[in-house]
Amino acid sequence: MSRDYWVGRGFNVVNTTCIAIASEDTRVIYGLSEADALATLGAIDFSEADAIMLTGTWAQPHKGQV
Repeated sequence: MSRDYWVGRGFNVVNTTCIAIASEDTRVIYGLSEADALATLGAIDFSEADAIMLTGTWAQPHKGQV
């Protein structure tokens, strides 16, 4: 996961999350809206953060992948 990348480079990652999707078919992400992202961001406590990074990928294998 990208968290491991940043921690491995000396950053203190205080929170990670992802937008929940209603399917294991990751192609549904193309139907997500700004409102979906804002709802997810609204649930995060940023009080300990010096910066916020958003990424479009989540480097964790899906079921059945290695």
